[in-house]
Amino acid sequence: MSTIQAPYSTYGATGATALKLAPHGWYTLSLRECTPMVPMGARAEKVQRNRRWKTMKHHTTEAQIQAEVVQLLQKERIFCHSVPNEGAGTDMIRTTQLIALGLRKGVADLIVWWPDGIGYLEMKRPGGKQSKEQMLFEGKCKEYGVSYDLAHSVAEVEALIEWHRRKA
Repeated sequence: MSTIQAPYSTYGATGATALKLAPHGWYTLSLRECTPMVPMGARAEKVQRNRRWKTMKHHTTEAQIQAEVVQLLQKERIFCHSVPNEGAGTDMIRTTQLIALGLRKGVADLIVWWPDGIGYLEMKRPGGKQSKEQMLFEGKCKEYGVSYDLAHSVAEVEALIEWHRRKA
């Protein structure tokens, strides 16, 4: 667990807790309890001098890592898209509809067009492990000769990019 500094911000959902990566690379926090709220951006340095900074503890989530990985892949001009398996939530009707449309447990988070071919990329937070369904999906990919990679950080994806470029 790491500690980061975040100014009061208007980024995120109003009246809810939200962590976002602002354009300048800082994590920002928006809480109902945080007042006064001030905008980020060009005024950030002035705000830093004039407002106290709130220190918060955060755990890196899989979604945060995946968002950073997508940004990295876009910067490297590598096309990718997500597989929204979490989109159904707890709504059983919606889940049933999505299953009818092809939703499958265990499918990797991203489909990536690597320099040497299309493959799947499963993202996990540091220390995270694959579910039984994800391991079965990885096995099916290997059985059919489809690229499947597992990463726990942006640094691991950077290494994967280099590996796939050398393979191409």
